[in-house]
Amino acid sequence: MNYYEIEPVDNLFFRDGRPYNMGETQNDVKSMFPPTPYTMVGALRAAMARKMHWTEGPWDQAIISKLGNGEDLGPLCFSGPFVQANGKLVFPVPRNVLAQKDGKDSWKTFRKLRPGTEIQSDIGTIEFPALEEDLDKMRNIPGFISSSDLEKVLWGGISDIKPIPAENVWKHEFNVGIQRDEDTLTVPEGGLFSRSMVRLGKDVKLVSGIDGIDEDLDGPLMLGGESKAAFIQKINSLELPKPPADVGELRKFLAVLITPAYLDGLKPGGWIKGLDGAKLVSVCADRPQMIGGWDFQKGPLPLRPHLRAGSVLFCRSDEGIDPCKLNGSKIGENTKFGFGQVLIGEW
Repeated sequence: MNYYEIEPVDNLFFRDGRPYNMGETQNDVKSMFPPTPYTMVGALRAAMARKMHWTEGPWDQAIISKLGNGEDLGPLCFSGPFVQANGKLVFPVPRNVLAQKDGKDSWKTFRKLRPGTEIQSDIGTIEFPALEEDLDKMRNIPGFISSSDLEKVLWGGISDIKPIPAENVWKHEFNVGIQRDEDTLTVPEGGLFSRSMVRLGKDVKLVSGIDGIDEDLDGPLMLGGESKAAFIQKINSLELPKPPADVGELRKFLAVLITPAYLDGLKPGGWIKGLDGAKLVSVCADRPQMIGGWDFQKGPLPLRPHLRAGSVLFCRSDEGIDPCKLNGSKIGENTKFGFGQVLIGEW
């Protein structure tokens, strides 16, 4: 797989599933970050098509044979997008990590949730995640974590990890616009709008992987809403956190999502598509992320609930799994777009 850095030269706008139509009463529509795999795949495929002399309109058969068409990606397969800060990958803090606040951006007393004793619930008898000790004011940590600290969360102690505040990576940037009548140069009723764009921090970039095409994409890229300007450049490789070299097979393990995943109808005790016959025990996750998309032939794609990046799936396998083999693999649906990529750890 070939990997590329994407560096914006302006602020960015990645809208979520909320309505955003002219004339509607709405204030400060917020952009999400990072963008979804659908957004990145759309931008990258368009860049590839432009390299093949496409400008507008439907693709011809020569382009379709290399880039697919609509939801059919043809020979292409994508990874990411990931966030890179100061030349190193950063990831959302896994949802099984809890800590106590120690000032504005400081944390202490780090602990990990693990499946606890079975509890009868409305969806059956479940080993809900729990702490092994009763501590006060423990909460999930917002923001990001470095690749090396994520390895500690997956495979070792976490007493010395250093979460990265989200505002050190990106910030919302308020933006106001108007619709203007070209003849009268006036603003019609309902022609005022506002939204919050995304402004990346210094030396923060996006990284995506592409498999199935040989042409380099180095050059300008149009990204997100309003086709904001960015520059894309090929990099030599991408190092994801990985298991220790001497780790053996695991019958109990966790999978941390590093991109959103669509796991339709999955419940505790169910088989997880893409994880070698493993069954789900329980999950640490925030509320689902509603993700849709756009198909130039079909129009808007339906919104579907996805587990967010940073969600943690606790799993069991009767046969055991090879963590080195499954680390970096993808689970669920639409994996060719980059959805459902996981890192493996122990619990």
